[in-house]
Amino acid sequence: RHVMRHREVCAGGIECGSGVCQEVRLPGTPGTVTVINSDDGSIVGNPIPVGSVPLAAVIEPATGLMYAINAGDDTVSSVNLKTRVTTTKSLGFTGYQQAAGIELLFGKLWVSDYLGAVHVYDLNLVPVGTVSTGALSMPSDIVALDGKLYVTLFASAFSAVAEINPDNLSVKTVTVGSGPRAITAYAP
Repeated sequence: RHVMRHREVCAGGIECGSGVCQEVRLPGTPGTVTVINSDDGSIVGNPIPVGSVPLAAVIEPATGLMYAINAGDDTVSSVNLKTRVTTTKSLGFTGYQQAAGIELLFGKLWVSDYLGAVHVYDLNLVPVGTVSTGALSMPSDIVALDGKLYVTLFASAFSAVAEINPDNLSVKTVTVGSGPRAITAYAP
């Protein structure tokens, strides 16, 4: 069993992970993900290079591929966890678009971008659709549950969670507390 740790930039420009502060990866510089053995806490192999500022990742269990979104250069890296071969492709973002979250549902990757959309890609990283969550709604974290996607809308004008139906790409929003940034799934 292994778990993936991705780097997070904390307040004050200090990069933290597993309680250890390390140098900050600035946009434009390569980032890495590290495989950690969950049985004994040891690092498995060398860090795996990905794009700039890896922010979130998902693993496709059937293929063993990990997909990491990289906010520093708006790319997505596909990593074969057995061979550690990485392929990084542009998300096709322009202007102020910035990758924020990623989820895997029904064989598609769903990537939120802070300007107000969730972009849909096939597993070859080819764009296949876009869902608007509202201009400047700042969608960030994204999670799948019971065949639907839930996305936090961080902007203060929204302060909501968007529910996306992947069948027809319809969006319903539920107002929640101020500025939601993270979400998790729970099925009692």
